[in-house]
Amino acid sequence: MDDFRIRTAAELISALISPKAAEAAGTWAKVTGAWPALAGDRAAPHSRIADIENHVVTVEVDHPGWVQLLQFRQSRLLEEMRRKFPALDIRALQFRLARRGGSATPPEAPPPEPAPGTGSVRPEAPENPPSSAPLRLDPDAVEDESLRKALSGLRDAFEGR
Repeated sequence: MDDFRIRTAAELISALISPKAAEAAGTWAKVTGAWPALAGDRAAPHSRIADIENHVVTVEVDHPGWVQLLQFRQSRLLEEMRRKFPALDIRALQFRLARRGGSATPPEAPPPEPAPGTGSVRPEAPENPPSSAPLRLDPDAVEDESLRKALSGLRDAFEGR
């Protein structure tokens, strides 16, 4: 016997939000659901689609090494996303490092309080200023085995081994 009070999740969502918003939510679910297959078995557990705005897909990763690996495959990923989701008119991918346990961008530090009677505070120079030398990543120093193997493969590919 059918109970007229039983509704599908789709019916409930449609009743609560506009049809256009429901369609967007469905598209978001399809895109984020497709990411593991697009990223691959090794990169998928370390990355996720965080946002799609102005035809740009933002992907968060949990380690800088994954940014490098995904950037190496960026054109293929973009091509696949365009093919699977032509209505989104995806024009670019960008990658960012996710903060541990939260959003991908750290909160801004509040400005320092002035010392009593001094009026203003001049920020101190950092003890270790950023180096202009390129970042060198030693894959052997990475704890995550799948990332270490991926980085070693990337290094070998660049070095022509």
